[in-house]
Amino acid sequence: MIQIIETGLAVSHEAAVADLIKQMVDGHIEDIRPVIDISRESGVCYPQVEPMPGKTAEEVVRILDSLAAENILETRFYDRLIFCPVCGSLNLRASTRCPKCSAFFADEEAKVHCVNSYILNRQSRNRIAFDMGSRAGFSGFLKRQGYEVFETVKVSSKAGSGVEQVLDMLARRSDGFMTFFIGIGVVMGKDNDDICMEDAFRFDNQVSDLGIHDKVLLAMPSLNSEARQFARRQRIKAFDARELGEFLDISTGVPSHPVRELPFKYEGKAQLLEYLRLQGYRTEEKARIPGRSGVDYTIDIMTYFDDGLFTHTISIGILTDRQEVGLAAVSVYDANVSDIGIHDKILLVSPALSGEARQFAEQQRIKIIEVSSAAALA
Repeated sequence: MIQIIETGLAVSHEAAVADLIKQMVDGHIEDIRPVIDISRESGVCYPQVEPMPGKTAEEVVRILDSLAAENILETRFYDRLIFCPVCGSLNLRASTRCPKCSAFFADEEAKVHCVNSYILNRQSRNRIAFDMGSRAGFSGFLKRQGYEVFETVKVSSKAGSGVEQVLDMLARRSDGFMTFFIGIGVVMGKDNDDICMEDAFRFDNQVSDLGIHDKVLLAMPSLNSEARQFARRQRIKAFDARELGEFLDISTGVPSHPVRELPFKYEGKAQLLEYLRLQGYRTEEKARIPGRSGVDYTIDIMTYFDDGLFTHTISIGILTDRQEVGLAAVSVYDANVSDIGIHDKILLVSPALSGEARQFAEQQRIKIIEVSSAAALA
């Protein structure tokens, strides 16, 4: 199971902050200069960006520092403020006596705070323009297809090492029947160079460790030949700047698939097929699918969902037994589906699973739907 621990780890993705960045990119704000304000605890305010919607003045200062840490803004020294070490009040000039509380102190005891002004980091302009343009456009496409999109998100999963991973973007679509995840990496080449295989490998290792099979890599400006070959082998859908622009242009004609909130309860095969149709799935009964071993397999119900980026394939198997479906039957089903290369697996079982089979199904991430009567599976 994939667990989202924390989102929005990059302050630049907050709506109010993104609007500030856009104003700076467009040239409406060139230099964010401080103004000394002795009524403030910090001793300074930034009237050009205050008030920022939903943020206090002190939070705005922390946001500016965070944007500098993300290399979106550059800091420039503006002034040096001196605070009383006893009462914390601001002194406008160096002194050994506080004009507010009359405390005496040595120069080295005074609290000194350096105040900065902020300008746009010119070297990061391409990345900022990408985040505001193509990245935002890609996120919008996913949302039109019913996905929730999480930016700079910390994720954990029981599927791999258990180590928490931070992804640039994570998309999740849940319709009450299935949940799909797309892991998305955003990599900018240094000095405008193409990204290398090391960058692609690092992203693939992160996402694969989480057990996410649908992977997208947004590479700016492009990938070198070695990285592109690696992406193909690992079935990573990679876009460079040109390809992403073309995809976004084409995507305007892709039908939207907003999530329909339809609770699912199994009542029979015909009802299941109709439910899937209403949710936008395409189904095929008794589908003959070749495996990588060369063996053909018959899948009870093959289900497809095309979101315009990936075609998600789901295998639905049916297993019955007089008392309980055992480990052997579930293991054979899992092996057959894995040979085909399908990751999303569902089993309709009647009347129930054995303990061993249930444990195995959990390990292999097979969704189990137990049906009391075998007649309801016909």
